[in-house]
Amino acid sequence: MENERAGLQPRLTLSQIIFSLLPLFWIAEAALLSLIVAKADEALSTIIIAGFSIIILAAIKACLGYYSELDLFKNSRQNLNEWRKRGLAHLNFLSPLSKKRMPSGEAANILVDQGETLVSWNAKYFPLMLRAAVVPLVILCLILPFSWLACLLLFITAPIIPLFWAIIGAKAQKAAKEQWQEMGEMNGYLLDRLRGIKTLRILDATFWSAKRLARQSDDLITRTMKVLRIAFLSSAVLELFSALGVALMAVYIGFHLLGVITIGFWGNKLSLAEGLFILLLAPSFFEPLRELASVWHDRVAGKAAMENFTKLVGKGETIVHQSSDVRQSPIVQQSYDTKPKEIDSPKNGNAIEIENLSFGFIPEKPVFKNFSLKIGGQEKVALTGKSGAGKSVLLALIAGLIEADKGAIKVNGLTVNGANIDEIRAKIGWMGAKPYWFDQSILSNITFNRKFDHIDDYLDLANLKDFANERKYQRLGEGGTGVSGGEAARLSLVRLALEKDRNVLLIDEPTAHLDPESAKIVIDALVKISEGNSLLVATHDPELFKRMDRVIELSPEVNCQESER
Repeated sequence: MENERAGLQPRLTLSQIIFSLLPLFWIAEAALLSLIVAKADEALSTIIIAGFSIIILAAIKACLGYYSELDLFKNSRQNLNEWRKRGLAHLNFLSPLSKKRMPSGEAANILVDQGETLVSWNAKYFPLMLRAAVVPLVILCLILPFSWLACLLLFITAPIIPLFWAIIGAKAQKAAKEQWQEMGEMNGYLLDRLRGIKTLRILDATFWSAKRLARQSDDLITRTMKVLRIAFLSSAVLELFSALGVALMAVYIGFHLLGVITIGFWGNKLSLAEGLFILLLAPSFFEPLRELASVWHDRVAGKAAMENFTKLVGKGETIVHQSSDVRQSPIVQQSYDTKPKEIDSPKNGNAIEIENLSFGFIPEKPVFKNFSLKIGGQEKVALTGKSGAGKSVLLALIAGLIEADKGAIKVNGLTVNGANIDEIRAKIGWMGAKPYWFDQSILSNITFNRKFDHIDDYLDLANLKDFANERKYQRLGEGGTGVSGGEAARLSLVRLALEKDRNVLLIDEPTAHLDPESAKIVIDALVKISEGNSLLVATHDPELFKRMDRVIELSPEVNCQESER
């Protein structure tokens, strides 16, 4: 966690150092201005040279400031882009079974809106913090040889500003965190309701959803104004104390030059040039602190965003993938240039072998512990058991959609791990409990816009030939609107049948919520498709049990064994 947190914070770069030390140019310019005042009665050439020197210093400062700030924002943007890619990679590899999966709206808010605050935080806050630590100390060291009292006045007034920061900062951090949390929740709620807008209209619940969204919007406005109120308050306090500090310095120097105050210097009275030099440096002493305060809200928002980014890339179970650790690689790229290795379909051997498998979403409550199972080539096995017994989890573990804690899983003789997962998945046919349907035609949904010969034969296999001839090019709604549950199940089987090189079929609840007639059609189609292949199906359907070679009932007693079987 700390390594990830540190990864969001920039390392010290040359651009940061240059940007932080730019105010030191003003010290040289102030010295030249004081020299011009001191030499006002002398040769004009001295004044001209000093004036041109000031112009040259100002030009150099402007150029260095422009390019260093440009480089800071460029590096900060690159840093953010890498972290966005890391966040997207983690979401891409996050298991669909993960119970810690963030709502899409909240994840999008972290990656897009909150991510932008990291740019200002990295580009502005850290260089200005370095400036606030270095420049005031340099100015104190330069003023001290002229007047110890002037140095003391600055030294006394300076700590008051960080003190108020500490008091206000804790409250600002809490307010910013609440603001981002409220924004993430509102985005998640809005996206969820947009996805289910048709259901809301059918149930006549749009009014209540809109009312809740309006209430969340009002809460967000309140929290945002609270953050702004704290930001304005901190800026006002800073301006007050910096103005008081400069005013005290001006009063002291003025009365000292008039001879009213005769203490605070090292023996000799300050000259007009020396007094002017101190006065010119006094505002520059407070300026880094004022600049740091102006981006304090960026720091508060950036820190809250950093914590959310860390949570985003650090939570949830992941699928089996080639990279051993998503978090160690900011940019995850996979290459599919090479074809998967050819794997022979086992006829006499085991298509699936599970040895001493252990897995649990909560370590104290394992779903499986030292669980073992073997499924032969071309064997058809049904998994049954009460809801929550682990049927869907076992299918996901075999397919590599979630990583096991311990034990070994082999498919077609290959161990399920990052090195073999592409070859294994190339031979697995998967049909989840809720297959996804795109906002495209029925034909596009089952072929994924690929060309297949004799596709009508596959449709006939699922008793869909007449249906498809009439509605083959009918456009489905997002999520499958436009087809019944039985039709969706049979279309999913056609999807599966088109992948002819898959010899291990993993099916989750194919007849759930179907009427007996539709369920029978689905069972017949499933049995035909699985001929010559190994089949593992999770189901509660007694009719499907009858068509299987073996039925395994999962339960805590079966799933969790104290010793190897």
